[in-house]
Amino acid sequence: AEFNRVAPNRLFVLGDLPCHDPKAARDELLRAAKLGLRGAIVHQFQGADPVFEPSWDAFWDAVQETGLPISVHLGPGTHSLRAQLGSWRFAALVAVVPMQLDEVLAGMLFSGILEQRPRVRLVLGEAGLGWVPYVLERCDHEHHKYYESTLDHRLSMLPSEIFARQVFVTYEDEKLGVRLIPEIGVRNVMWASDYPHGDSTWPHSRRAIAASPLAALGADAVRRIVCDNAAELYGIA
Repeated sequence: AEFNRVAPNRLFVLGDLPCHDPKAARDELLRAAKLGLRGAIVHQFQGADPVFEPSWDAFWDAVQETGLPISVHLGPGTHSLRAQLGSWRFAALVAVVPMQLDEVLAGMLFSGILEQRPRVRLVLGEAGLGWVPYVLERCDHEHHKYYESTLDHRLSMLPSEIFARQVFVTYEDEKLGVRLIPEIGVRNVMWASDYPHGDSTWPHSRRAIAASPLAALGADAVRRIVCDNAAELYGIA
């Protein structure tokens, strides 16, 4: 919050919530909201329970109350690949790590957390795009297959409809995934530079955007993906 006050119209830090305990995460979320932060981050592998289990219900109720967007970012979760600088292992890990967010997405969609709390907006940070249409198709397919045998929570909407209403995904530099944006939804995608990480398009981000298939979606879609979606989500004038 102190950092943001240096340039409140330019800087919009997200509160990094302690997720070892859902109550601690809820308390810090409410404190972040009082401090005027525009959003927060949760960590899917930090606590004993995943964020879509019932122990997190009070947290998501607080998210519904505050209206703050919640990001789930990449983190630990791969099983056989380990980050090792200077080794082929690092490139291999980075190549596949975005797809670890598939479990968070499916859990949040099927558990009813999003469906029952329409003001909750979930951001999959640095998730990439290419895998998302496949997972959404699978979710809709399995929703139909297992609807009658589901005894705890039956969705009243398709998982893909909940996604369209409440979920956002961010990406840096893709070709296939960008061509699939119409399948994901122009209003559900946000570009990021990933500065200052190794995967960043900086300092040639404009060039990277211009060289990508994004321009084929039209100027209005480009502006929405690189600017307007984030501005609306975080209340940036």
